[in-house]
Amino acid sequence: MIKKVLILLMLTLPLGAFAQNLKFGHVYMSEIIVLMPEYNKARTELETLQKQYITEIQNAEQEMQKKYTEYMSQRDSLPESIRQRREKEIQDLAQRGEEFKGEVEQILAQKSQELTEPVLKKANDALKQVGTEKGFTYIFDLSQTPIPFVNEQQSIDVTADVKAKLGIK
Repeated sequence: MIKKVLILLMLTLPLGAFAQNLKFGHVYMSEIIVLMPEYNKARTELETLQKQYITEIQNAEQEMQKKYTEYMSQRDSLPESIRQRREKEIQDLAQRGEEFKGEVEQILAQKSQELTEPVLKKANDALKQVGTEKGFTYIFDLSQTPIPFVNEQQSIDVTADVKAKLGIK
């Protein structure tokens, strides 16, 4: 009987000691990322590119609208073969415009990922450094993972530490 109690104590004591050594932290990475100069540079570059594509799309739409208006004003006086050719031309313009819009969406999504990837990597590297230096077991990003309750006495907010590591005030 005493032997069983001793074995039980030997098994449960390390678990209690292990549980006491766990150190939890939380961070708001979205708050940090928007303050990073690299993020603002990437966002500005993406907005500039987006404006260029919007201008190009608007120009194409205006050209199509002009051809459509011209066609509508002349439609009744055009021979059948010319009317069909112009209708096809307008349909082709509309189709190319829609295809271009789809391409632009893909291009912008790819460019966004390309520009934000190094920013996210830098922020995550800083978070890992803080976690390692301060001995955290886990650090949860509360801006991405909604956790309904965080006990501030058992989980430490490391947002300010990560900002400091990145040189953000």
